[in-house]
Amino acid sequence: MASEQPPPLLGPKIFQSTRPLSALESWPSSSAFGMARDTGSPSPSSRNFGDFSEFLRASVADEESLQMGESLQDLSTQIESMTEEWRLPHPDGTWLAAGLLALLDALREHHRMLLDLNRDWDRFIEFKAHLVSLNQFRTNVTQWADTAQLPGAQPPLQSAFDVSAWRMLGAGALLLDVYEQSCKVEGISAEAPGSAWSRLIAWIRNGD
Repeated sequence: MASEQPPPLLGPKIFQSTRPLSALESWPSSSAFGMARDTGSPSPSSRNFGDFSEFLRASVADEESLQMGESLQDLSTQIESMTEEWRLPHPDGTWLAAGLLALLDALREHHRMLLDLNRDWDRFIEFKAHLVSLNQFRTNVTQWADTAQLPGAQPPLQSAFDVSAWRMLGAGALLLDVYEQSCKVEGISAEAPGSAWSRLIAWIRNGD
């Protein structure tokens, strides 16, 4: 009698692995976030930046990651407010300048917060990946703000803004994940159901 075959894995293999994903494996080519880049859709799924903020609020694992999680929450809330305003009709792009400049201040604060974190964070490749995506987003926001202040200027495509923002926020979520995986002391259980990154991927996919 033929041996019984194991049931097939459900979904892409990348979502089945329990091993923490490295930045080189998952960013920025992660299929979940790359969807926005490849399709031009405003976000990776029907989820929005406000939903992302709520997800982070429920996913912070310990005191060490609380500051990082709150900073990402603040950024995602501010970004969501801008995307809602983006959907309204405007004669030109000058309305966008004030919001972009305020966002730029928040991004600078997030950058300072990252540099103030202890050495448990910056030893990760994902820390450097988040810094790269953050600096790229800051560069984009600075250029967009300069352009938006010109009379009659047109705003950038919202999809370009959304993809750059999602890339930065997603890299931050990945950093939270690898930090969580490294915290096997201080009362944090390594057996918790799913890492922050795997929960984030599942959360995005469930919003489709």
